[in-house]
Amino acid sequence: MFNPNFPYKSICFCGPSSDEKALEGQEMNFQAVYAGAFQQQYAQQEATLSNINAQINPILSKGINQTGFSAEQLATYNTQAARPN
Repeated sequence: MFNPNFPYKSICFCGPSSDEKALEGQEMNFQAVYAGAFQQQYAQQEATLSNINAQINPILSKGINQTGFSAEQLATYNTQAARPN
């Protein structure tokens, strides 16, 4: 049935053109490259975060009352602070 509001007499659903298929291929390649780069960056960030956590967790596990010095260092500092110059 002909619709007077529609300017075309027939509609052809012939599928994508060769240019559209080429663009689709380029888009798929871009997405694959982007996903690979993202995964590589994510892995590097995970490794960095793991290293940071390995260094920070022992410090944090000692709690809020830690001094920041070993017992020997603290004794040395206290001895030096108690001596008059």
